Order: sequence, then C-alpha cells, then structure tokens
Amino acid sequence: MTEQSLLLVDDDAVFVEVMARALQKRGFAVSCASSVDEAEALLEKHAFQNALVAVSYTHLTLPTIYSV
Repeated sequence: MTEQSLLLVDDDAVFVEVMARALQKRGFAVSCASSVDEAEALLEKHAFQNALVAVSYTHLTLPTIYSV
C-alpha cells in the first residue's frame, strides 16, 4: 500500500503530535506545520494528497492550497 501524503496544520503542538502519530499508524506520510507561513512553505515544496487544517486558519483558502 502506498502512503498518502497529508499536511497537518494546527498551532496546538500536543494535538499535532497526537494526530500525526495516529495518522501515521493509519498509513499517512504526515508533514506538520504550526502556522500558515509554515504551511505555505511546505506547499511550495511538496504536493500533498490530503490536508487537515485547523478551523482557525480559514483564511488559508482553497485557492491557496490548490494553487501550489
């Protein structure tokens, strides 16, 4: 089974750690960002198949995510 790439964006470090571990156990290759700037930097370098973005980052719009 090929791993699905996933970008996880949240400023809660404990949540990110727990969620990343759970997602990795389910076969995802997880990259984490704790801010919009970090997320955008990762999006410039990688194409992700999935994204889990905190509701507080709603200004990170779909065009921003899909344009990279």
